[in-house]
Amino acid sequence: MSKNFPVRTSYSRRRFLQVSGAMGFTVVATANGGYAVAQTPAAAGSYAQSPLFDEQGLPPVEERLPANPLVVQPHESVGRYGGTWRTAMIGGQDTPWLDRTVGYENLVRWDPEWSEIIPNIAESFEVSEDARAYTFRLRAGHKWSDGAPFTTADIQFAFDAVLGYPEMGVSIGDNPPMLEVVDDQEFVITFERPNGLYLQQLCRPGTDPWTVYPKHYLSQFHVDFNTETLEQLVEEAGEPSWLELFMNKGI
Repeated sequence: MSKNFPVRTSYSRRRFLQVSGAMGFTVVATANGGYAVAQTPAAAGSYAQSPLFDEQGLPPVEERLPANPLVVQPHESVGRYGGTWRTAMIGGQDTPWLDRTVGYENLVRWDPEWSEIIPNIAESFEVSEDARAYTFRLRAGHKWSDGAPFTTADIQFAFDAVLGYPEMGVSIGDNPPMLEVVDDQEFVITFERPNGLYLQQLCRPGTDPWTVYPKHYLSQFHVDFNTETLEQLVEEAGEPSWLELFMNKGI
């Protein structure tokens, strides 16, 4: 996570209230002078899926969604399933394109016009007045793609297993955060010094370290979590060490 990056916009409270309200988010001032943003509960209704998944034996869509799913307002119109998407990738340098399109699933994100920051995987977030403490609330019932629960246990795992190892290449800069897990859905990131651009940092495609490390899967490849069979897994994979194995599996 780099500290230096372009800032797209400055906050206009009036503009933030206008855009966030139109998109179904509630913005309130907090007691300490900071602010909080939460998604308005999604309206009851039916959810669809691509016909490609109809015969795959998956549970009904409603059973795979969190209690309050993110409902995206289309920029122009609701799309249709099917068709051909013609694009091109010629090498590893093109992966940022995937991060910006099919892989843009951070805790928070830019709105469709890239003008304001809104909840995404996080159902809500709150920023302290001094911009040191950031409180995030995950969506109850959120799941990984294999159906396992996504909770603050995964957030703690990312903090301990990845951010705690500089050799992983995920830098936290010279203003390291502390993590407090409140319950299965809520956690607080607190910095030593004010970090007023942290939300913008989290919004950058491919730079959010909190949402991409499933503990239930990756812990078997980490030396701090598997002392029984890790050596065998490293040997079977033909990797020089557990670090290379973990990075190949999870990064």
